[in-house]
Order: sequence, then C-alpha cells, then structure tokens
Amino acid sequence: IETIYRVENSLIETNISQTGRIQSQVEAKIIEAKSTPFSWITKEFADEIEESIFNDLRVLLFVNRKGYSPFTLCQDCSKPQLCPNCSLPLVLYKKDRDETKIRKFVCHHCLHEQNVPHTCAYCGSWKLKDFGLGIEKAEEEIKKLFPKAKNITIATEQILSDSELIFDLVMIPSLDYLFTIPDFRINETVFRLITGLKTRARKKIILQTRLLENKLFEYAMSGNVSSFYQDEIKSREALSYPPFSILIKLSREDKNLSALETEEKKAIKFLGEFSPQAFPAYRQKIRNQFRWNILLKIEPVLIESKIGGERLRSVLEQLSGMWHISVDPNSII
Repeated sequence: IETIYRVENSLIETNISQTGRIQSQVEAKIIEAKSTPFSWITKEFADEIEESIFNDLRVLLFVNRKGYSPFTLCQDCSKPQLCPNCSLPLVLYKKDRDETKIRKFVCHHCLHEQNVPHTCAYCGSWKLKDFGLGIEKAEEEIKKLFPKAKNITIATEQILSDSELIFDLVMIPSLDYLFTIPDFRINETVFRLITGLKTRARKKIILQTRLLENKLFEYAMSGNVSSFYQDEIKSREALSYPPFSILIKLSREDKNLSALETEEKKAIKFLGEFSPQAFPAYRQKIRNQFRWNILLKIEPVLIESKIGGERLRSVLEQLSGMWHISVDPNSII
C-alpha cells in the first residue's frame, strides 16, 4: 500500500504497474462456510474435492496452522488454556513427527510441551473443548470423507516457498481468524496470501468464509488491486497510519511486570510532546518475560522540520539504551 501511494504521488519511480488487475485464467469462487452439523469441510467443499478425485486432479487444501487445534477453552469459566511461560494459547497436537498418536499441548513460541490435562488449569472443570482448524484436524476430516484419496495435499504457508508446486484446485477452508490480529497491515497480509495461493492453482481456487460481506476477499480472488488499494488507503488516512504517518515503536521486556509498568510510565511522560500510545504487546508474555510497546505516530512534516526532527532524535537517543526502538516496524503489535 505504501509503495503504490509513493508511486502515485511521484515520491518514487518504477516501470512496473502497481495498480490495476492481476490477470489470471484461474476460476475463483467464494462460498459461505455453513454446514449442519458443523464441519470445516462443508458439503460444497466436499463436492468439489470429490469431483477432483474422480477426474484425477491435484488438490491443495491450505491450512495455515500447525497441530490439531490452535486453542482449547474451558466451557465453564471460558478461559483458554495458556502456556505457563507465555500468555499464549497452547496448541493441541494429536500425533508427533513419526505419525505416532499422542495428545499433548505445545507452545509455538517457547516450545514448552506438556500432557493434555483432564481438567481446566483455572477452575478444575472437565469441560475442555478444542477450537479452530489445525493441519492435523484437516487431515482427519479429509481421511474420514475420502479415505482412499491420494491426490490431496494439505499444507501450510511454507508451500508458497516452492514456486514449482502447482495444483489443479486450491481450497482454503478459512482465513477469517486472521482478522482477529490487531495489526493495521493485516488486510494487506490476507490479500497477498490469497493472491499467492492463486498462483499455485492451474484451474480453480475456492475460498470458504463466514465473512461474505468482506470485499477484501472479492478483491483478492479477482486480482482487483485498484479497488483494494482505494479502500485500504482511505482507511489508512482516516486512522493516520502509513503512508500518512511515520510509525516508531518502542519495545521493552522484563520479568517483573510492576517494574515494566513503572518504566513505561516514565517513558510516556518523557515522550509526552509526541502523543505516545502505550499498550501491552499482542503476545504479552514470552518465555516468562512481560512485553510492553509504545507507539508514536509522527507526521512526515515533523521529520522534515530540522528542529522537530532533531528534537525527536534527541529524545529517542536518550531512551535507546532502555527501549528497543524500531522505525517503520513490520508490525505494531
């Protein structure tokens, strides 16, 4: 988005068209993720797979989460089962690398492993239920429906690293969960992911969603870069996100949450003239370290001003020994 903006406003030059439509002969189809009883492989999805099996076509089922289920909730107290070292949901696995059947929880950040408990870690209830779609669960459902199929590949985003892997049909059970990530670039991430998967399809790509009203899916599936850009740039301008501001993120970690909060208050006071916004990191605790962020949205005119730019630089230099400072960070969370 930022690159297209800079090209359109003659801030950078390129011989490559940044907008328009990505041309493709691949059929793109969006269907509603709706089935009774609930299944990640809806009847319409299953019909497409069955037809592909009959015609001996190669099928890719894209599931961008490892394990069986990405989180487990207690149905009594509603709390997710979290890693004891990180403030992150434990991922349920039902088999190991040797395909041996197991049941274990794994933290994908600190790699902590533990047996799956019979009761909730918070209230002691036995009503634990796994939610979300992992690659193991997708494989389980496919084997139940098509036990003899040998032309179905189930893979995560790693498959995009091999440009020579092409499938007749690419199927995406769901990307809706990505919109729960509070990052202003998430729409761009989803758009890029879908268009990348479309390049792996020879004949057809099908996306299943509960968010049929979200135009982003329509734009990505049809390769409509221009409309996506126009919607996204309006949203960025309204919220003063890049390219209409320069983001500076200050991050800090500490095992002592109280000490971290004290340092955050000091930094906020020191940065007061730049309207700082402080918040715990999206992954608030990793490997027993609490994490905190401070975000500055700086107007480009301030950086261009010699006095303003020097003042900002001076303030940041005084904090650099205590806080990690990132200008134009890949993520603000």
